[in-house]
Amino acid sequence: MTPRVEVVVPVFDGARHLTAAVERIEAQGVARLGILVVDDGSTDATPEICDRLAHDGRIRWTRTANGGPAAARNVGLGMARAPIVAFLDVDDEWPAGRLAWTLDYLEARPGLDGLVGQVQIVTDSPEAEAAWTAIGMPMYPAFFPQVGAGLFRRELFDRIGGFAVDLRYAEDIDWYFRWFESEPAVETMRRVMLFYHLHDANMTRHRAATRQGFAAAIARSLLRRRRRANPPPALPAFEDFLVEPPVADAGRAA
Repeated sequence: MTPRVEVVVPVFDGARHLTAAVERIEAQGVARLGILVVDDGSTDATPEICDRLAHDGRIRWTRTANGGPAAARNVGLGMARAPIVAFLDVDDEWPAGRLAWTLDYLEARPGLDGLVGQVQIVTDSPEAEAAWTAIGMPMYPAFFPQVGAGLFRRELFDRIGGFAVDLRYAEDIDWYFRWFESEPAVETMRRVMLFYHLHDANMTRHRAATRQGFAAAIARSLLRRRRRANPPPALPAFEDFLVEPPVADAGRAA
């Protein structure tokens, strides 16, 4: 039976998080759910855990040479059979019931490409909080270009492409720019849809590399827009697509 939605989980040396991540996804309350784990060349016990979870019928998985988050997500997209996909990094999590109510909402609106919500940062150590405070990352719920805070139709990726594999950082920002350049059919909601955990092993704690990736994503977007016959003066913001979920969903989304 084809799943309603599949969740792509890229993982590199995330053995300590993987079982809990799968359990949290399973606890979202979605029938016909698929979980696709892409082991991005891990050197820890990730393959053994994937084998066990797959043997129990809880995931489908594959192993690739280490290519970074963009390449791993693209591999997961290639495995997907469901019409709707979500992404969750192995060390992050969703609020309870988030996948269920957003899936119902998106399925009831066939004209939408996807939904996006807010991100709440969770600090798992004082050192991580100090590192991110130095970057200037706000600690209150906000709209960030995190694919883990969205839910998307699979056909959207057929139209605008997957993630840029040459970007190890800011590949999600680059993808959002391409989507927002394409007159997106999206709704954003002032509801937390992702808990983004800060800890000592976050890739994005490498501030120089993160900023270089962000600058590259901006430069690519500017170049694409300049090449258009009638380039837009600016990209839309998340708030330009803001809606309130129905009352029945609001309590589950809070």
